[in-house]
Amino acid sequence: MARKNKRTPADFLPDEAVKDRFLSSIHEGRLGCAEAFALSNKLGLSEAEIGLYADACDVRLEKCQIGLFGYGPGKKRLVKKVDTVAPELAEALNHEVTENVISCKAVFDIAHALGIGKTDVGDACETLGIKIKGCRFGAF
Repeated sequence: MARKNKRTPADFLPDEAVKDRFLSSIHEGRLGCAEAFALSNKLGLSEAEIGLYADACDVRLEKCQIGLFGYGPGKKRLVKKVDTVAPELAEALNHEVTENVISCKAVFDIAHALGIGKTDVGDACETLGIKIKGCRFGAF
C-alpha cells in the first residue's frame, strides 16, 4: 500500500515497471542519498520522482550527504558547529542565502565549486545558523 504524506500527491500512481526497477535497487527498505542520485540517473527519473517512488514504496531515505539525517539511533545527524568557517565558504554561503535559508542544491554546488565536502558546507551552515531546505528528494 502506498504511503501518503504531505510530500506525496494523492493522485500519484507509480508506473509498475519503474516501481519494479526502483524496488530492485533497494536494500532492507532503505535508500542512501548518494544511491538515490545514482538511481535517478539509472532510471532516468528526476530527484523529485525518486522521492515520490520512495514514499509510495515505503522506502526510507537515509545518509544525507550534507549530514542532516539518516545515520541511525544515537547519531541521527552528522552536522555540527565548527570553530571557524573559512572566509571563502562564508562568502559563498552568504551569496546563496535568502532569509537565512539555503537550498540543498546550493550546498552541493558550493561544495563542488570550492572542492570541499558537502558535510563541511553543512557544518558551516550549522555554525552560521543557516537553515538548509529543499531536499531534492523531498525528505526535508
